[in-house]
Amino acid sequence: MRKTLGVIIVLGILVLAALPVSAAPLPQCGGTHVVQRGETLSSIAVRYGINMWTLAQTNGIVNPNHVYVGQRLTIPGSGCQAAAPAASGRVHVVQYGENLTGIAQRYGVNVWTIAKANGMSNLNFVYAGQRLTIPGAAPAPAPAAASSSAVSTGAWQGAYYNGTAPVGGPILTRNSRTINFHWGLGSPDARVPVDGFSARWASTTNFVGGVYRFTLTVDDGAKVWVDEQQVLDVWKVQAETTYTFDVTIAKGNHVITIEYFDESGTATIQFAFKRIGNAPPAAPAPVGDAVWQAAYYDTPAPDDDADAWFTQPTLDFNWGGGAPAAGIPADGFSARWTRNVGFEGRTYAFCIRADDGIRVWVDDNLIMDEWHISDGSVTSCRNVGMTAGMHYIKVEYYEDTANALVKMWWEKR
Repeated sequence: MRKTLGVIIVLGILVLAALPVSAAPLPQCGGTHVVQRGETLSSIAVRYGINMWTLAQTNGIVNPNHVYVGQRLTIPGSGCQAAAPAASGRVHVVQYGENLTGIAQRYGVNVWTIAKANGMSNLNFVYAGQRLTIPGAAPAPAPAAASSSAVSTGAWQGAYYNGTAPVGGPILTRNSRTINFHWGLGSPDARVPVDGFSARWASTTNFVGGVYRFTLTVDDGAKVWVDEQQVLDVWKVQAETTYTFDVTIAKGNHVITIEYFDESGTATIQFAFKRIGNAPPAAPAPVGDAVWQAAYYDTPAPDDDADAWFTQPTLDFNWGGGAPAAGIPADGFSARWTRNVGFEGRTYAFCIRADDGIRVWVDDNLIMDEWHISDGSVTSCRNVGMTAGMHYIKVEYYEDTANALVKMWWEKR
């Protein structure tokens, strides 16, 4: 009896082994998946051959980092293949009080499309100053200007990233009252690496308007924006360095954004600003042939931010060892004069004498260029054929050291 039973068992095993083995059924698209212990939205998406954001959008999940055991997820059909991502569109700078839903509605796209394009891991988290790529979005009308009565957030919204570029999802978000960090050889947090990390801070502040002096101390690199205008770019590996620069800011609410990275070694970033005066007056448009419009600068080359404005009947000055105006140094300054002048249709001799450098334009043509140190003892002239009518004359001058002298005029030939 025992022998017969053993034979039966052996025969049964051989029969089962001979049966064809069928593989476990693969997941089907368009069905339902019940989340098991240890699964993540990313692993489930890979299993079904779709991307995580398609799965999140289908199930209305706003935080892809959070799924739970037993959760029933709808798996989209049509072969489970997601549509190709939309082409890159414009950049939107998040303003104080905005959320991702409102931004998506403004540009006519969905929140998951924006999240996917920007590597966001939590649709509930955006912050003022964050720069979001809006895929396929046509330029939208600018939002209404913020009320001058709006209140500052009073804090910097910070996000910290793994890597020397603040892209993708942050590994840590934390608000700070100030940006005054000296981490030394450490890191901002146990979750942030000691070397090779980056950060972004943004804060909305109500400005009374005027010229503001920004001071930034950094090791290694940083960039600073006021709204969408970049005002400083020192994105490089460097020892601790302090930068001081002035920015003219209009009255009202403005978002200041700072990006930072540390490559290795010491990590430091400190930022502050203060109002130092009123905004300079707009440059007056050149007028008729009565006077010169004069602009003086406390630097050896004219730029777009004059330190003093005057109207002057002639361009003939000998300041000796003194300064041309209050607030302008006696050495190392520059000036620009502009004037619209009516000429006859004939040849004119344009003449100059300067200590130190001078150059002259007629309309957009540079006709005389003596931009070098000189003692002012030599007069130079050049004949120019002028057409009848108004012409725009521009003269620029710089003083190096010692005596300061400049004279420019023209004569008929």
